[in-house]
Amino acid sequence: NKKRGLRLKNSYGILELVEFTTRDGGGVFVANAAFADVLITYDVELSFGSSIKAQITSATSNGGLASAPDSVNYSPPTDPIGSRSRYVFGRESYVIDLIDGDNDRAYAFDLEVFATSASNSNLPCDAAVTFEFDAN
Repeated sequence: NKKRGLRLKNSYGILELVEFTTRDGGGVFVANAAFADVLITYDVELSFGSSIKAQITSATSNGGLASAPDSVNYSPPTDPIGSRSRYVFGRESYVIDLIDGDNDRAYAFDLEVFATSASNSNLPCDAAVTFEFDAN
């Protein structure tokens, strides 16, 4: 006796299963996504209340699967950034498979920015930040 119906991660013509609903033991329906869209923006701005401008000298990002990140070196902007300005170096977009992913589901993203005060090049204004998550 062969059962018919949807199977996880199966395609039907041009359609592909991207979400399914299950019912737990208490009768509550739970939506389960098969994919997640992730958009990472690499940007920098001065700390709130800062009265100086910063001249960015270099910036590097590393992002993607923690086991195999992609590294990007960015060209610095020609103008200094001020207290109310934000500078976007770049964006990365990922579609993460939440069902058929292998054991490597750890993602890590970091941005390291080197800068100096626009009025005193001996005053560093460096920053680094890391964001990590597991897709499971």
